[in-house]
Amino acid sequence: MLAECQQRKADDLITTYYNHKKKREQMSPHIFAITDDVYRLILQNRKDQSILCTDESGAAFGNAKTVKNDNSSRFSKFIRINFDISNFITDASIERYSLEKSQDFNRYRCLTHGHLTISSIDDGEEF
Repeated sequence: MLAECQQRKADDLITTYYNHKKKREQMSPHIFAITDDVYRLILQNRKDQSILCTDESGAAFGNAKTVKNDNSSRFSKFIRINFDISNFITDASIERYSLEKSQDFNRYRCLTHGHLTISSIDDGEEF
């Protein structure tokens, strides 16, 4: 991880999220910008929000080589963060879901479409 950070700094990618030359809407999606938008929605609307991130490879998150795919995702994670009335984090949890066919695969099919989907579950607004 340290080597990756050093390479990003060398490639001048360390400040990808904080690019003051472009408006956020003009830049590629970035996890910090997405979570910032969702957090602001929580503060404004006081309603639960969700982010669903999927990727073609799911690189480094429980992958295995299969007949059809050299880098197949084997599981997904659901991260829940709870806030109090003052907007401070009170607790968090991580749940792991298997994507194995022997498990209930159809239940999690939406997590393996191979493209990025980011939306507010409450109103369907896309970021």
